[in-house]
Amino acid sequence: MKSFKLILFFLAFAGLAYGQNQQAGKAIVKIKPQHLASCGSDHIEIEALQQYFQNQGISIIQKFPNAKAPVARSFDGAGVEIRTIYELTFNQSQNIQKIVNRLKRFEQIEYAEPKFIDNVVFQPNDTRYADQQPDLELLNAPQAWDIIQGNPNAVVAIVDNGTDLDHPDLVSQLYQNSAEQLDGSDSDNNGYEDDINGWDFVNENGNTEVADGDNHGIHVAGIAAASTNNNRGVASTGFDVTYMPVKVGEGRTINFGYDGIVYAADNGAQVINCSWGGSNYSDYANDIVNYATINQNALVVAAAGNNGVDEPFYPAAYKNAMAVSSVNSAGEPSFFSNFGYWVDIAAPGENILSTVEDGTYNNNTGTSMAAPAVSGAVALLLAQYPSLTPNQIRAHLKATASSFSQLDSSNSRFGKFGAGILDMEQMLTSSLTTPYFSMDNVVVTDSADNILEVGDTVYVYASLTNYLAQSSDVWLHLNTDSNFIVVDDSAGFGSFSVSENKNNLDQPFRIVVNSPNELDINSVLQFDLYEVNSTSILQTFYKEVILNPGFINVDDNRISTTATSIGRVGYYDNNNTLGLGLELEGGQSMLFEAGLMVGSDQSGSPVVVDDIRNDQSRDRDFSPLNSITRIPNPGFAFLGQGSFTDTIPNLLRNDSLGILVNQRVMAYDEFGQDQYVLFEYRIRNVTNQLQTGVRIGFFTDFDVENFNQNKVNTDEGRRIVLTKGTGETDPLAAIQLIEGNGFNAYAVDNVNGGGGGIDISDSLPSSTKWQLLSETRKTAGNTRDVGNDVIQVLSSGPYDIAPNDEVKVCFALFAAETERDLYRIADSAYFRYNGVFLNGREKISQKDEIQFYPNPVKSTVKLVCESCKSGGTLNVKSITGETVLTKKVVGNTQEIDLSELPTGIYLLEIQSGQNRYVKKLLKL
Repeated sequence: MKSFKLILFFLAFAGLAYGQNQQAGKAIVKIKPQHLASCGSDHIEIEALQQYFQNQGISIIQKFPNAKAPVARSFDGAGVEIRTIYELTFNQSQNIQKIVNRLKRFEQIEYAEPKFIDNVVFQPNDTRYADQQPDLELLNAPQAWDIIQGNPNAVVAIVDNGTDLDHPDLVSQLYQNSAEQLDGSDSDNNGYEDDINGWDFVNENGNTEVADGDNHGIHVAGIAAASTNNNRGVASTGFDVTYMPVKVGEGRTINFGYDGIVYAADNGAQVINCSWGGSNYSDYANDIVNYATINQNALVVAAAGNNGVDEPFYPAAYKNAMAVSSVNSAGEPSFFSNFGYWVDIAAPGENILSTVEDGTYNNNTGTSMAAPAVSGAVALLLAQYPSLTPNQIRAHLKATASSFSQLDSSNSRFGKFGAGILDMEQMLTSSLTTPYFSMDNVVVTDSADNILEVGDTVYVYASLTNYLAQSSDVWLHLNTDSNFIVVDDSAGFGSFSVSENKNNLDQPFRIVVNSPNELDINSVLQFDLYEVNSTSILQTFYKEVILNPGFINVDDNRISTTATSIGRVGYYDNNNTLGLGLELEGGQSMLFEAGLMVGSDQSGSPVVVDDIRNDQSRDRDFSPLNSITRIPNPGFAFLGQGSFTDTIPNLLRNDSLGILVNQRVMAYDEFGQDQYVLFEYRIRNVTNQLQTGVRIGFFTDFDVENFNQNKVNTDEGRRIVLTKGTGETDPLAAIQLIEGNGFNAYAVDNVNGGGGGIDISDSLPSSTKWQLLSETRKTAGNTRDVGNDVIQVLSSGPYDIAPNDEVKVCFALFAAETERDLYRIADSAYFRYNGVFLNGREKISQKDEIQFYPNPVKSTVKLVCESCKSGGTLNVKSITGETVLTKKVVGNTQEIDLSELPTGIYLLEIQSGQNRYVKKLLKL
């Protein structure tokens, strides 16, 4: 069954280490909004979910029961429903990603993901400067204050690790919840008791005072909102604004950041400052930013991060957040600041003087300091233009930003530090009469699998929204780097009214991939916006795309999976975002991880090369030589070829044997052959030494339905290791050794202690991987009646491989609804590849007793059979064994008309006396 699969490519390809920045025993799920009526505070009235939660020992709590319902705003589209979001708590020993993967299978769930932990982003610096003048002058803040000096009705929420409630430069600006009485009750019915000055999510009370030494939140608050012109301390960009402290963590750890955003938005903050974040994209976090922006009309301003890398940092990189990078007081980009086309604007972030605990002041450095400078400025802008929407504010600040020092087109950060440096004077003096656009969405597609490779014709669709003023007719021009040949490079959009959105669906850009034969090329599309009949660029937008990714989807029959250029199968990355896993007829993936393993113990110290998990993340022993590429061939629904080796040093390589692997991946779509994919590997010894005792295995971590209710069985007769869920209707997934000497299986109980077998729950070094390849265990999943989490390794060998010699093995990966189907598929796969059933019957002739030619054939084939002089019978069979044509054989030479047969592979069986022959033939 051919289906269209869209893979979203995140530029940080390698992914994160298993469990990195994830809170143990926690997950987030969102129920689809149409089930809102079923959502209670600590239960969901959906029977299948209730049963699953009960079986897994999962407790749930509704995150935002009092959140505002979605509304539609002209600028920002439909609102976001967050009342259906829940936080799940379960045993901390459980594998979070497997829990999440299983939850995604429920049709009522919109998304499920780990609960991520964020961190504050500042670099303490004890060097004290006498004043803030250079930084504030860079922003033209004094000139802005001559125009307006803020408004205490503008509320900036500092969502951080707390504040100093008594700091003399902050106390007069502190938020006061006048509707709440300090009486131990929730007087204003907002769900929080005694939240007079904000809320502390760490200790669940209204005291937002910092823990000792936690100066980050205090410092941030002073930059945005310190009382100004009061003959004390420091000045803030907001001059005279109210700040709302929301405590969401302690130390450097932020555990409740997105809870804090919702609280701030629900309680009247117009600007929400987030000087923290992380590298994990989250649907949940994106929902929360959208909720604040669209439902509650609040702008989220966030720090771009301090890793000094061209990688997204969240929440700053979400579409509706305003991302702030850092510059020094001379307007030069800070070396530590993250950058990318997702950054909106820059502000000073080096050696910034601001408030700290005990009523004192100090200097700190980081994008944490740059973000609140923008937040305070936004509050100042709102004092002058209170009706602006969040996205209008963002557009206006970018439209009025000043240029960078020493950042031109020759700099690798050009275009990636934002529209410019915040200019508070221009922000207030520039009228809202000039149009300003955002490019909301760019779709880059080859109208097939969206894996962009050399020679692909690519169509590019873009949508624009105008935020500030009526525009004249405009058009976009597309520029590309040398990785593309441009065919159609322009698209007209006409004029725009305020808030209007348009796209080029009827006039797409068209380009052809012309990149080098290298993997994972990061290419940039540049869109220049012009007014009609003008040569002056109004704005420039960028889109990054990945070319020649090191994987390809095999989606050409009833099962779908992904082949890679590094030995992994199912997924290219750790986070299971790049790839299909193993799907049966478009269902949920039944595969968590799989890949090739090759090992030897000839030196007395086992060496296993692979690209699967290890102690911390995963081994990356294999490096690609030739990317896995689809090869057109009428004999296959899919044929892919590529090669990789363990001989290229890289930072993630742990082991090397000195091998080169040529792989072929094959799939068919004829009935009976359409439920498996073959992975063929030719393992070549590229050393000058004999390699002895080599074992070649296939590691598979199947998760069938409930991952911790699985069992493994081994069928040695069919050379199969299979995993089955213990539910009555659960499907099966299996791996089969199609070609290779020897057969060995090791079934793993993936539980603490190993369930009586090898324990891999905490670590999987090469020594343990060698045990999995060389030892035998035929069953797993018996620690409980209902089964448990299991893994299986099927291996072939041992082999002795001489220098420059090779061995060939082939594995079949498949899935089925029933055990009977699975065995039928296994027999078909084995016979299709080998021409012989496992019991040795119906062997295909390898000699010259019979010949058919031409082969392949379009219509008439000539039979030559030296042993058929006395006559015989010819049966033409489909690959499933069904006889589709029978002819009498007369003499040893005969022509046979096959023109009526459909295209496909057939078995020609001749019975002549006591002799029986079978040959494969391809009908075109």
